[in-house]
Amino acid sequence: MKNNRWLLDHRRDVESQFGEDGIIEKIFEVIQPKNKWCVEFGAWDGKHYSNTYNLIQNHGWSGVLIEGDPARCAEIKQTHAGKPVHAVNAFVKDNLDELLPAEVPTDFDFLSIDIDGNDYHVWRTLVAHKPRVVIIEFNSMIPAAVDFVQKNDANTTHGNSILAMVRLAKEKGYELVCINQENAFFVERSLFPLFEIADNSIDAIKHFHEPMYIYQLYDGTIRVSGAQHLMYYGIEFDLNSRIIQPLPRFVRRMHIPWKKNAWYHTLLLRFFRRINRPRKRGPNPWDWKRTY
Repeated sequence: MKNNRWLLDHRRDVESQFGEDGIIEKIFEVIQPKNKWCVEFGAWDGKHYSNTYNLIQNHGWSGVLIEGDPARCAEIKQTHAGKPVHAVNAFVKDNLDELLPAEVPTDFDFLSIDIDGNDYHVWRTLVAHKPRVVIIEFNSMIPAAVDFVQKNDANTTHGNSILAMVRLAKEKGYELVCINQENAFFVERSLFPLFEIADNSIDAIKHFHEPMYIYQLYDGTIRVSGAQHLMYYGIEFDLNSRIIQPLPRFVRRMHIPWKKNAWYHTLLLRFFRRINRPRKRGPNPWDWKRTY
């Protein structure tokens, strides 16, 4: 078997952002194109950070490029003038299938989704077509162990976790073959053995910086580790020096859980439980320890 992340060795950019062009080329060197049709949802102008530009311009592919902005959609037509490309100005409402021209094969070769938010829901709506290879953006700032899906709203830009994307992919019959900084690459399950990847779990394949983690210490102190910056805004911060602690330092230094509680310990805990109580009561925080 090869190194689990061997596809990353083939990264190169023609117009892509993080080496996707080279990875895509290598994937289709392994499985060979079947019909050379590609679909890109969130196509911008057809060139800027495009995952399909190289296929269309340099490898003779046909494409359907979907973009919600009318001005950018007009630029797609200029970018690919004379090429077999359908520029579609639309947003997904009910399903992605209805936006694809009839000439697109149901098993078209390649789908790229990158819309900074509703990616999960757009792929979920694709039912009548089953592309052989899918590349989809995920929010790399969400920890890999968290299954997070943003609400189905085109105006919301939260993104979705890699775990949620892998779950959806498996439900649709795909296997993970590569992860770069912001995109996950999937192939149809029947094609997966061709890649000779022994372990395609997220931990074995992921290639992105550790996101932010919040954890608690025995004395009730809340700490933060990992990336402490707003990536897309260029703002750095140190939450460990600013974070609002549920318990003030003098209470944390009293080590109340490990002492025989005096009457004032009980009053203090009642007070801080009340002021920190969420609007909606959750489960007992100790339940997981008792039932694990």
